[in-house]
Amino acid sequence: MTEISNTDYKIVFSDGTKIDIDVLDQLENKEVKGSIWAQYNSLQKGGNNNNVFDKQEIEALKQDLIKNAKNGQITQESINSIFGKNAINAQTAKFDLQGMALMEKFHNPVAFEEKNDATKVERPEIFEDKFAFQVTQEKLDKLFAKLKAKNKPRDGKTAYIEEFKDYKPSNQQKYDKVYSYIEREIPKAESGKKADPARVKSIANMVCALSDRYGVDAEITAAILRKETGGYQFTDKVMVHGESKYKGVMQVDLTTIECMYANYNDWKTKGKQLTAHEYAVSYDHKHFASDDARIAELKKLYPTPEDLHLAIQKDVSLGVEVGIMAYKGKLSKHKGNTRKALAEYCGSQYRLPSDSTAVSRIWPLPQYNKA
Repeated sequence: MTEISNTDYKIVFSDGTKIDIDVLDQLENKEVKGSIWAQYNSLQKGGNNNNVFDKQEIEALKQDLIKNAKNGQITQESINSIFGKNAINAQTAKFDLQGMALMEKFHNPVAFEEKNDATKVERPEIFEDKFAFQVTQEKLDKLFAKLKAKNKPRDGKTAYIEEFKDYKPSNQQKYDKVYSYIEREIPKAESGKKADPARVKSIANMVCALSDRYGVDAEITAAILRKETGGYQFTDKVMVHGESKYKGVMQVDLTTIECMYANYNDWKTKGKQLTAHEYAVSYDHKHFASDDARIAELKKLYPTPEDLHLAIQKDVSLGVEVGIMAYKGKLSKHKGNTRKALAEYCGSQYRLPSDSTAVSRIWPLPQYNKA
């Protein structure tokens, strides 16, 4: 039987890009810190935990890829298998591998072309120039830094700032009311420290944009968010909330998300086949039915209630969105009585500020506006 060497394997991406697997040799002697391939430095993956990529660790990585290879080709799916559900790391891996291929071409273009005469490498435009290989290491480093920045994992704690920066109020008076409320509530939670206008605006934009989307009163969303975060504190202490069952900036419990995800017909068709809990969440889905279109989208991103419950612990705007849906569920339960719904959400004694303009009852419930 003929032994197949690593150079017989090509890493093939969906866009047609191909590179030799031996490009991974460039990891040797590089620091593990910050690398998406860091797991191969661990004992579980054949490494020695010395924080440097050694030959045996690189070989373990290659073998993981080769294990799923077909006809000498390692597909994007093979790379995805290493990272499981972490699609961001899988995408970053693609850029790292292409980056290493570019580095090899930069240092030894002739040898690279001879070895890869049938290989297409995705290249930035500096390599199309006739002076391509006079480019400095500094320029190359900047290029790779730009590629990595483009695929940097989303920071859920701050992403809302960029997401809603271009929001234009549908109701300026309501927006001003929300802005003023946030502006005066932040100092109460931060020892009288004056609220940063940019921070106030970012929170107001998010609150009003998401409230508009779901047809709920933005003042109520702002009030719930303030109460559940202790004054707009988007920290791990609030979002993860230790041993508590309530998670995210709007403090939503898993049972509420299970109700959102449930099939309403199950309690009718399956009846006694269901546990008491399954029966209850199926029956209570009716309170979330107005948002079924969005819930279907969320299910694609977060297949189980547990997945979404974990996600809101890391993402502010997702937490606000799920919290708004949770509030709408309570609104449905109380036949549109906003005061009762708010009291159940935030505690029986909770009341809106005396200057609030939020209506006391809204019925029928607003439908989710997909636009």
